[in-house]
Amino acid sequence: MRGLGMVVKLGRTRELDDRQIKLMRMLGVSAVVWPPGEWAENEKTPGHYAFSPEVAHVLDELAEANIKLMVVLFRKNSLYANPLDPDAFARYCRWIVKALKNNPVAAYQIWNEPSNFDFRACYGGPWNGRDDAPWRDNFVTLMSKAARAIKQADSGAIVSVNLEGPALVYAMQGRGHDFAEVNGVSIHPYSGHFPAEQVPWGGMKNYLRDGVAVADSNGSLISSLREQSRDFPRKYLGRSLQTWVTEYGFPTCEAAVRPKQFNCVSPREQAAFHARGMILGFSQAVRLWSIYEIADEGPDRSDPEQNFGIVSSAATGYVPKPAFFTLQRIARILGPNWNYLIKAPATLTISGHITSARQDSEATATATVSGPQMAWFATPRGYAGFIWSAGFYDDAATAEAAVTLRGDLASRPAQVIATDLVTGETLRPFVSSERNSLVIDNLVLGSRPVAVELLRH
Repeated sequence: MRGLGMVVKLGRTRELDDRQIKLMRMLGVSAVVWPPGEWAENEKTPGHYAFSPEVAHVLDELAEANIKLMVVLFRKNSLYANPLDPDAFARYCRWIVKALKNNPVAAYQIWNEPSNFDFRACYGGPWNGRDDAPWRDNFVTLMSKAARAIKQADSGAIVSVNLEGPALVYAMQGRGHDFAEVNGVSIHPYSGHFPAEQVPWGGMKNYLRDGVAVADSNGSLISSLREQSRDFPRKYLGRSLQTWVTEYGFPTCEAAVRPKQFNCVSPREQAAFHARGMILGFSQAVRLWSIYEIADEGPDRSDPEQNFGIVSSAATGYVPKPAFFTLQRIARILGPNWNYLIKAPATLTISGHITSARQDSEATATATVSGPQMAWFATPRGYAGFIWSAGFYDDAATAEAAVTLRGDLASRPAQVIATDLVTGETLRPFVSSERNSLVIDNLVLGSRPVAVELLRH
């Protein structure tokens, strides 16, 4: 599958669950990233498993809405002397696959951020998995047994593992045979203090710290996706892994907070960054690009962790932010069946210069991926191109741009529509034909992506 994913926290109260599912249907979500109850919630007596009534209701509602599941298999279970017992966890995984045999499952994800949740706390070792790293070794053992159990229950199941960054590389390098039943890697490419096109990996500083670089010297998002799902797996496993992005987000908290890991962003900035990241991800064959998360977890804007949602919290009525409508527009434009055009069918011409020099307010980050960006997709209705200027967000910094199409796309379409994805404003491009080419002029190039649709009829 390919499409828009959403991280959700469901299975609490039916009213709130139903409202969130309704929002996701409006948005065009293809799949949710969700643990249908954590291990300890579903196995309260050894060997006896059951979903709670709330979880069972959500499963029925998601199936009715034709929203697939990215099933997260997750968290320790204190029933066992070793709460991370790999054999007990494998039995649990086997049960959950059988229990979901009639549900629309896209893939099974083994764990979530093991260096942050349970494994490193239990076994110890550096967070990046370097050197011996007992937590990494124990996680790979659990991963291998869980993946085998999933495939025994359903030979056609897709298994993805959320082990990423340097720890993923070291695990593949030292124990590649344990990835035999693993089909994909689940990545959380948060940009941190950088713009959407960058990740806090890559470069000499990170290489010296981690012993391996999982992005290029610019820390580009595209290079990080490629290296973790293609380059390193080909080197150590002899094959690529499917790319599943199962978390990606930006908190709309108060800028004065200056959190350690993330920049607080404005609602428009969040919308633009989500659009830019997702378009780049789709250009790299990402199966599912998942937004963290559907709703704010609380109303306190001084707490970044409460403000990653693309709608406000339940307490404030799930009011959509600009990001909600921006992602909805992309889902509508691309439709359910799109193909990325690897060879760009167009050239982009810029008139003037974009003069923004904005950097991170704490001067801890520099935009190393900047300048004009363009990506094109074939859609059921024709073609769709997206243009923007990479780097830190600046509403005021824009330039005039023109797109020139040649080849098959140059045959004059029935309609050309240009839309500012963040504001929803319909632009007024000037379209002309000259020398077997189609020129779309009077476009705006800036921080907010512009979608250019070429419709057949």
